[in-house]
Amino acid sequence: MPTAFGVGEDATRGFMYTPVILPRQRILSAFVPFVEMCGVVVVLLLLTQGILPLLLHGSADVEHPESGMPLERIAYWCYYAFTMVLVVLRPRDFVRCAAKAPFPAGMVLLALLSASWSLDPNETLRRAFALGMATAFGLCVASRFRSHDLLRLVACVLGICALLSVAFGLLLPSYGIASGVFSGDWEGVFTHKNTLGAMMLIAVVTFRSVPNVSRRSQLVGWIGVGVAAILVVLSRSMTALVVLGAVGLVMPLLRRFRQGRLMSALVLLAVSVLCATVIFMSVDRGVTLRMMGRDATLTGRTGIWSAVVDRIIERPLLGYGYGAFWRQIGGPGERVRQVVQWPTPDAHNSYLDFGADLGLVGVLALIGVLAHAGQRVWRHWRPALGTTGDWFLAFVIVIVLIDFTVSFLYGSFFAWAMLVTMTAATPDGGPSPSTSVAFLKSC
Repeated sequence: MPTAFGVGEDATRGFMYTPVILPRQRILSAFVPFVEMCGVVVVLLLLTQGILPLLLHGSADVEHPESGMPLERIAYWCYYAFTMVLVVLRPRDFVRCAAKAPFPAGMVLLALLSASWSLDPNETLRRAFALGMATAFGLCVASRFRSHDLLRLVACVLGICALLSVAFGLLLPSYGIASGVFSGDWEGVFTHKNTLGAMMLIAVVTFRSVPNVSRRSQLVGWIGVGVAAILVVLSRSMTALVVLGAVGLVMPLLRRFRQGRLMSALVLLAVSVLCATVIFMSVDRGVTLRMMGRDATLTGRTGIWSAVVDRIIERPLLGYGYGAFWRQIGGPGERVRQVVQWPTPDAHNSYLDFGADLGLVGVLALIGVLAHAGQRVWRHWRPALGTTGDWFLAFVIVIVLIDFTVSFLYGSFFAWAMLVTMTAATPDGGPSPSTSVAFLKSC
């Protein structure tokens, strides 16, 4: 029988119904995924903590207000609303991805429960809510994009950060280059040089992994690698430089090991260890560190770590509550600042930061998150199948290493959301996207 949307016969008569999509429906079906994808890009840019915090607060050398400004609150509430819309639109996909990432969900639950013993329950609930939203956003991204499209999208976001960092450094040096303690170090669109170093380190491994489907994409990828690497050097973040070198060594080793070339992997490892040992033993440790632009205390980090450990020992099992340790006034972090005589915002070590907030249970939970992510990535990694698996594995390695001297995972919801996404997604697979792949490739 005729219908408003197509022609067909009653099912009881054995005829098949053939629907017809009206032009308005075609426009809507194309417009909604485009808006959704643009929203994901904007949220990822927001989570990088670039541009907006720098313009509002300035460099990390400037004392930040305790709470965010109204514009920041509005931006984050828009991001929360967008994430909830994504969850509501596709609840089954969200639940399916959440089932693949139980450890991040467990960390969120632990953070929420810590409000019951926190020194500052309100701050703990606020931070736990933000952690939960970052986790939900990561799961939504994993459910919406195939790994190759996700790789291109993240490359777009990091490419924007890299280009704007160059522009800020050259055209707006009062914003893009630090003054005061870290005078001359590039910060780009971020509030601290270590943040620029960490983000550009992620950019290097991301651009290096973008599939080279054409000479143009290959050229763009190598240009991205070069620009990001130069920004890592200009940031003078020694942690980012060392981790970049470590990833450059570890990835070939793992690739040879995965391909069954065990002897080749062992020879490469032995040569690398031998060279590092000779260099370290032939030059005094203090001289070596000074040549690298750092002192033997790793720019004061060892003093911070010692003071934080002293505070952790006082509440070793469950900590002081998520986000409560480093609160501005009256927290145990204030005692650490008094000891080191420096207004450090964190421990410069994510493992210690989670230990201070959530105790030994929190550290074990964090190790569980990283181990589960690494196990899933390693299980699906097939070097011969393409480069997306390399990106997943390199990202996990970067996160594990860089967080020993930078509180990247603890302080960056971008890093946390991407880790959740890679835990729930599958390299070189996953659900088919409804987004415009052509638009992603053009980025």
